[in-house]
Amino acid sequence: MLGIEDTDTARNRPEWVEGILSALSAIGIHAGDPALEGPYFQSANAELHRAAAARLFTEGRAYYCDCTREDVVARTGKKEAGYEGHCRERGLAYEPGRALQFRAPDDGQTVVADRIRGGDRVPEPGDGGLRDRLR
Repeated sequence: MLGIEDTDTARNRPEWVEGILSALSAIGIHAGDPALEGPYFQSANAELHRAAAARLFTEGRAYYCDCTREDVVARTGKKEAGYEGHCRERGLAYEPGRALQFRAPDDGQTVVADRIRGGDRVPEPGDGGLRDRLR
């Protein structure tokens, strides 16, 4: 299956998609080949993604964040560290330029459903980004 993450319009270029398809063709995988499912473009489901993100926010399972990477590094002192949840309880509403963060459980493990590997148990992974800085 070939999925194309094309929702970041600032960093997405049609010629890069063509390059991927050309590289696959060079190794014998062509459009229409039963071995190639797709390509699927993430942007084709943009409305479904927006609706799911809005539902997670409404249910309290996601929150808006206005932190920059520099803010997080300044607070944690770690460049590699993930987001530490600073905006979790700030009650920020949608505003252009804010990211939407997933609210991970406070303790325990998170089970990630995977169609191939099954359910992976992940020790508390921390909050993670659902949508980058929204426009």
